[in-house]
Amino acid sequence: MTEIKQLVRAGKQLQQVWLERETHARRDDQYVLDRLRERQQGWERAWRLLEKARRHQLDLIAPQLQQQLLPRLQEVQDATSRLSKQLHHATPAAPSLALLIAELQALAVEFGYLQIDWKDKFVSVATEPISPFRKPWRKAAWPTLSF
Repeated sequence: MTEIKQLVRAGKQLQQVWLERETHARRDDQYVLDRLRERQQGWERAWRLLEKARRHQLDLIAPQLQQQLLPRLQEVQDATSRLSKQLHHATPAAPSLALLIAELQALAVEFGYLQIDWKDKFVSVATEPISPFRKPWRKAAWPTLSF
């Protein structure tokens, strides 16, 4: 069985990696949010120019400004979509050190051996070969579907 000292060391390293990923994910979220704000400000500037041209009855420039407005709006939509995707794939909070150690202990107990490779930075377990199995299908085992 793996010594508790090694499990604690591995748990700390796993937690550190998780915390670094969490920090990186927050920076990514902030970057995408900043891009959305920039795109929204660009759209608002284009909208204000169009409104100003309409108020001053600048009929020759207004259609050109309106044409510039549509790509700005698309940029806002694209940035919103990117932020939405980013937030849907948010990194969960790092587990506690105690939980990581308990999980490593459970792996060691369940598989009888837990390998910790400090040089290549990984943990592994070996399973017994999985053999194919057969189970006869019985008509009664399948639920009846009705629509």
